Amino acid sequence: MNLLGFGGKVTSATYLEEQPMFTTEETQEYKQKNSEETKQILNYTEEKIDMVLAHYPPYTFFDKVNSTEDNPMNNQHAGFKGYKTFIEQSSASLFICGHMHEYQGKQEYEDTTIISTGPAYNGEAAIVTTKNKEIDHIQFIK
Repeated sequence: MNLLGFGGKVTSATYLEEQPMFTTEETQEYKQKNSEETKQILNYTEEKIDMVLAHYPPYTFFDKVNSTEDNPMNNQHAGFKGYKTFIEQSSASLFICGHMHEYQGKQEYEDTTIISTGPAYNGEAAIVTTKNKEIDHIQFIK
């Protein structure tokens, strides 16, 4: 199984739109950074990648901000658009992510299973068992 780990902070989709807390210049800087990060991940679409481990979720998957506090990003998608594009262009069958503490679960997109592990501080995790590069079983720990 070929595994691609692409971790750390990437530019969330919420930073690509005009927001009251960002200047126009800051938004332009975020768009440039996002473009560079997207190019980095798309460099791997030609590789035979079976699984991706990432900190941030792909755009529109486990990424809607759902804060109980006054948050200007509430109800906005905070995932990384580059990951969604990568899924569309690659052969990865499994994408495991975290970051968004309010989500744990499984979603399907294209030929890829996307798993959000849930927040570790609550003891949440996911165990994925594979056989012959195929997902055999997913266990969510709560």
